[in-house]
Amino acid sequence: MAGILKFLGTDSGFGKNNTSAWLMYNKRFILIDCGYTVFPKLQEHNLLSVDYDYDVIITHLHSDHVGSLGQLAAYMYYTYKKPINIISNCENLDLLMSCVGTAKDFCDSNPQYPRYMYTRNNNYDLKFIKTEHVHDLDCYGFVLQIENRRIVYTGDSRTIEPFLEYVSPDTEFYIEASTHGDVHLDIYKNLDTLKYIADNSAGVYLMHLDDRKKIFKAIEGTNIKLAEAIE
Repeated sequence: MAGILKFLGTDSGFGKNNTSAWLMYNKRFILIDCGYTVFPKLQEHNLLSVDYDYDVIITHLHSDHVGSLGQLAAYMYYTYKKPINIISNCENLDLLMSCVGTAKDFCDSNPQYPRYMYTRNNNYDLKFIKTEHVHDLDCYGFVLQIENRRIVYTGDSRTIEPFLEYVSPDTEFYIEASTHGDVHLDIYKNLDTLKYIADNSAGVYLMHLDDRKKIFKAIEGTNIKLAEAIE
């Protein structure tokens, strides 16, 4: 069975298409991260519409995860008069939006509509999971329950440990994979664990890939899958 998430890109930070995923739920467009290549992809695939309410889950503030977030907020504000709802635990989110020119009152001293909403609440069952990535940023993955589908999503993480307690037979596990490790998850060191999860869950999908060919070779013959971006 294919995973519930659809991807706009699955590349790591230096790739052509930033890792970002989405799903639809009750006319809400749930976008996961909004790196610098994401807004053009949303336009290219006709995914921006007045008919949807946009929730944007932000895992951390590296540019390949937030690089076009301000652009999305401004577009929705000026085109549809609808604020996006940013859902994040990141402490400096408001500062980021101010620095890129999309503060809540930027240009309009008395805006008719808020430019964006920033909340740790949401319209569904979502829990952030603190993880380890780089020392200078607070970084999170999350567990999200959508009706009978359960998603565990790591964001950028150099460890698998914080997520294991949330993985169960009904879980779709979306996890980053790297051939180099360091601040990212080393595919080779974690391969046995991922094989076990893939055999005992609703699926393991690798994303944020630094070398697709090498990672594909590493998982060949297993039930682990690569997340695939839409064409």
